Amino acid sequence: MDVVIADFFNIGYIIAAFGGGLFGASIGALPAFIFTGFLVIAGEMVGVMGGEVDITGHIAFGAMFGPHIAFGGGVAAAAFAAKKGILDAGRDILTPATKGGVRSDFWQVLVVGGVFGVIGHLIRAIGEGVLELPTDNVALAVFLSAVIVRLTLSPGKTGLLGKFDPSVASSRMSLPEDRHNAWLPFHSRIELLVLVGLFVGALSGWMSIITGSAFIGFGISAASLIALNAIGPISVTHHVTLPGALGALAVMTGTGDPVAGVIGGAVFGLIGALIGELGARLFISWGDTHVDPPAFAIFISWSLIMALSAAFPFMQWAL
Repeated sequence: MDVVIADFFNIGYIIAAFGGGLFGASIGALPAFIFTGFLVIAGEMVGVMGGEVDITGHIAFGAMFGPHIAFGGGVAAAAFAAKKGILDAGRDILTPATKGGVRSDFWQVLVVGGVFGVIGHLIRAIGEGVLELPTDNVALAVFLSAVIVRLTLSPGKTGLLGKFDPSVASSRMSLPEDRHNAWLPFHSRIELLVLVGLFVGALSGWMSIITGSAFIGFGISAASLIALNAIGPISVTHHVTLPGALGALAVMTGTGDPVAGVIGGAVFGLIGALIGELGARLFISWGDTHVDPPAFAIFISWSLIMALSAAFPFMQWAL
């Protein structure tokens, strides 16, 4: 994602970020993120073929489709729409707020999306361009933007970690047998997390080793969510494929062994899956707005891989 840092603070970029957030608010957070996935696939294919335009950095992760902007704007809009009674649930990132009907005050939902598009952009700009934080600042911005949404727009004022109900589960971190309050009820059991984490991480690592693209697996995972949005439950894996790819490339670069790289992809894919579920149980289970577990997993995993690459000779940061 080769973006000129000075561009982050260009007034034109900030205006564009408002438009991107408004776009996410108008179509819904998850539909906006699906666009990100397809643009990442296109951008990485152009990059692999030697194209000169950085579609991934400037478009997929830029003002139009950047998840810290469009997805973040959609998350904020959903919370605000639920607060106003336009949507039934502030956690609903699948349904565009327009489905609640056209009201005279609906423009406010779009403005909230635009404002949070700018907030997400500025968080990334400060993290990446000023503080130079050793992490995925896009994912960090998605997470922190959603934290701000929870603290300011929560319809039920549930607080950052939500309101725990002891009649539903034995602890904040446990789930009832029917798992109705889980982030992904069909994907929250440990055996499924281990299977998906290991083997989707390995697969993503293998693809990245073959292509040299760290983001191709992420793009495919994000684009696959069109099935979740349109049909129903499928696995959510972009917080598995990106750490898997980064881990695989780091191990492959450090050792020169593609098999070791694929194993590294499996290990870090599993780490991403487990951190994502941890984030879900911390922020989603008892809350009433969406605080994104994949973003939580990605920025932590990214930082971990960077730190290990600096500490051990068998890993070398490959971005």
